Amino acid sequence: MVSLWGRWMEAESYYVHGPIAALAFIWLTYSALRTTKKNPRKPYTTLALIVLVSIITLYFQIQRIRFGEYLGISTIFVLGVVLFWGVESLKKLRWALWFLLLALPVPSFVLVHLSFYLRQLAVVLVVAFFKLTPLTIQQDGNLITYGAHWV
Repeated sequence: MVSLWGRWMEAESYYVHGPIAALAFIWLTYSALRTTKKNPRKPYTTLALIVLVSIITLYFQIQRIRFGEYLGISTIFVLGVVLFWGVESLKKLRWALWFLLLALPVPSFVLVHLSFYLRQLAVVLVVAFFKLTPLTIQQDGNLITYGAHWV
């Protein structure tokens, strides 16, 4: 959790929305589960899954595979909800779980790949916009040149 907080707070981060999404997740979870009855059964399978996911999460933490660590912590939380409130409670948490996923940092290889295509899309849209104006621009890959200026 310390590394997740550090990821959220680092300079020039893509993840500054993480604490807000986490707070929304906590509030939505509390709102959904405060009226839900506790699970009367003894779900030993869920408890075994929590132990297994905890071991895998610990391995990810030792190997510094951050996304696996974050996903493991989230999975442990979801399994804890199932343990105490039953599988039916997950239906009440469907919106809260989206906020939980939104709070998790995306793996860097996905971010790099996605940002490349988003930059290309931005260039195509800017060029299409400038074609509607009398200005002349020149595009070379992701580089847009207008007179002596380039973006």
